[in-house]
Amino acid sequence: KVLQPPPVKEETISLSLFFASSTADYLVQEERMVPKKDTLVAQVKEALNELIKGSTAGNMSVLSPKTKVREVFIDAEGVAFVDFSREITEDFPGGSWTELATVYSVVNTLAYNFPEIKKVQLLVEGAQIPSLAGHVDIKLPLPPRMGLVQNAQGQAAQ
Repeated sequence: KVLQPPPVKEETISLSLFFASSTADYLVQEERMVPKKDTLVAQVKEALNELIKGSTAGNMSVLSPKTKVREVFIDAEGVAFVDFSREITEDFPGGSWTELATVYSVVNTLAYNFPEIKKVQLLVEGAQIPSLAGHVDIKLPLPPRMGLVQNAQGQAAQ
């Protein structure tokens, strides 16, 4: 009989993910435990993949489940370049609020959880595009907009 070593408990961290409220035009924060990764880029990809999985609290998921994170690069100025697959635009449900929620769920999630990240540049299939669906300019790196997030008292944060 061979003795097996006890299973190694995977280390986890708590991330705050931002999803669109199912009832109003604001973002809501959800806490999620995820595996701890060895590098910042790997942890950022993990956070993005959790956003793609969607809300576990009944909020609106803002990214198509078919969307893939192709690559993440973070420069010395704290700009995270996030390259998504074409499904982020091809499977987009439409609407100006939905587009705003999609963009800032990504930007706010990364800036909130990773202090190294000051701005986020969204890319699709490796290219800068003017917008996801014609409403929100994403040609340049975007800083977080925490004013879109509802706080615990039901008010939008300032």
